Amino acid sequence: MAGQMTENVVLGFLDYCTAYISVLLGRCVLISVFVFAVILLMRCVFFRNTIFPKGMLWGLLLITPFLGKVRILHEMDSLGGFFVYWDILCCERLVVRLGYVFGIVLCAGGIYCRRRRLNRVIRRMEQEEICGQQVYINELPVTPFATGLIHPRIVIPRIMKENFQTEELQIILLHERTHIHAGHLWFYAIWNMLWVILWPNLMFIVCRPLFQEDLEDICDRITMKKSGGGSERYGRILLKSMRILDFGKAGAFVTFAGEREYRSVRQRFLRIAGFKLYGDRWIKSLCMAGVAVLTGIILLALQNSYPRYIEVKDVVLADASGEILTILQDGSQLREAVSWDESRVYINRKSMDQLLWKQGIEFEEDHFQLGIGGYTKIPGMGDGGSIVDVDYSGQSPEICIPYYNREHNLTAEIFKRMP
Repeated sequence: MAGQMTENVVLGFLDYCTAYISVLLGRCVLISVFVFAVILLMRCVFFRNTIFPKGMLWGLLLITPFLGKVRILHEMDSLGGFFVYWDILCCERLVVRLGYVFGIVLCAGGIYCRRRRLNRVIRRMEQEEICGQQVYINELPVTPFATGLIHPRIVIPRIMKENFQTEELQIILLHERTHIHAGHLWFYAIWNMLWVILWPNLMFIVCRPLFQEDLEDICDRITMKKSGGGSERYGRILLKSMRILDFGKAGAFVTFAGEREYRSVRQRFLRIAGFKLYGDRWIKSLCMAGVAVLTGIILLALQNSYPRYIEVKDVVLADASGEILTILQDGSQLREAVSWDESRVYINRKSMDQLLWKQGIEFEEDHFQLGIGGYTKIPGMGDGGSIVDVDYSGQSPEICIPYYNREHNLTAEIFKRMP
């Protein structure tokens, strides 16, 4: 890694990890902006009048965390400028790398606190059985919603329970159960996780209403088909719920999570009015195709990415003061001149002389330094190299030099194994 960030071993390791994480995720942020642009373009142009394919487009965001180490993105000159500038900022500016990690902690903490507060509120609610479904009754006139990943819960406002008929309540509960069974709760959790690690991308905030809208449209379609009542009946229930909740000063309507803007109500009713029956087999095939495409893209990205680490075979040559003279590229001639194991460095005097002559290097003194070993995670970022002082004053054909291998420690092993 470029530069020594701190003298303390533990703090240095944490700083290395912070810089590495911020560099990779910062690259993913830039890539995610492009992915959002692709999603919005396809959503508005190619899938404007569809429901299920349009909602599935958001799955493309899942590939962004896997693209930070793709080789072509590091090697392309057109994109390299943006990435290199970000890499330099992270490695040379403590406030940048710490700021990125602090942003992750802050966003994650905010989500955790909101979820914890919501769970405390729900635990204080009364539980009742409605249409054979155990639900929580909210005294506030707010929209029904479902929450919880492992043990999902449905919350219904009391004002709706008291003013809706049994058949209408069945539709509302079916709507919330559909969100649960369709995995929408997990989709929201994944969205939040992506937003946490890629928080500088404000598109996660700007596009969240569109993401919610597409999930609602999917849920509306599935609910209407399962209920068998058609779009007119479903629309009347939706309109009634809006009136009742508005009467209760909530100003909301049936949705999956949180309040919706009234400006989108008309479009939602138009989409409900245009409901047509669909085949379950077609939807399953579409989902399987979508999963296959995403899996293929992710596997392709991993196959063309840098591995966890790459052993450095080149040797850095410096004078006695530590000033770098040249980098001896890995090759048969270098391997004949310099080799090393876990505790010793071996120099073949004859081969080394030929290599230095070929490089046009002459020393004023009989001492110089070799930088050997180490590894890189991505180009320009790595650690673990060792410095060896070489006394070249003798005439021995073979020089054996003991050295301390910096890679044989816990922090180096942890850093090497990081994704």
